[in-house]
Amino acid sequence: MTSPTSSHAPKPQQSTDQDGFPDAPTATFFGAIAAAFRRYAEFRGRATRSEFWWWVLFTVLASAAIGALPFDHSAASGSPYAAVWGIAVLLPSLSVQVRRLRDAGYGWGHLFWFFLPVAGLVVLVVLSAQPSRPGAQGQDTGRDRYAEVPAR
Repeated sequence: MTSPTSSHAPKPQQSTDQDGFPDAPTATFFGAIAAAFRRYAEFRGRATRSEFWWWVLFTVLASAAIGALPFDHSAASGSPYAAVWGIAVLLPSLSVQVRRLRDAGYGWGHLFWFFLPVAGLVVLVVLSAQPSRPGAQGQDTGRDRYAEVPAR
C-alpha cells in the first residue's frame, strides 16, 4: 500500500490552453504588484494575463483612492497626489503592457493604439485579453536582436 507522500503517487495533470500549450502560472494580486514594481523598467520578457489584469486593477483602485483624498482645488487645477501617483506608475504600467502584448504574440508597436481616443483603448483591451501564444512573433528569445551588429 502506498502512502500519499509516496513517490509513486500520480502527479496532477497540468492544464493546457486551447492550442495544447501548458498554461502559464497564475499570478496573485500581491505577486503581480510586486512583479510590476520589481521589473518596472524591464521591457523584455512576458507578462501573463493574470499579472497584467491584477496590475490594472491595482492601479485603478489606487487611483480611485487617491482621487478621493481631500484636496483644496481652489489653489491648483489638479491634485498633486494624483500627479505623483501617475508619474510613479507610468513606467511600470508601460513595461507591463509591453510584456503583455509580447506574451499575446503582438509587438510593442501596438502600444500606440493608446493615442487613438476610445477606440484605441478598446483595441488595447482586446489585445491584452488574448491568451498567451508561445512561439509567436512577439516572443522574447532572450537575445537582443540589435546586440549582434557585424563589424564592417
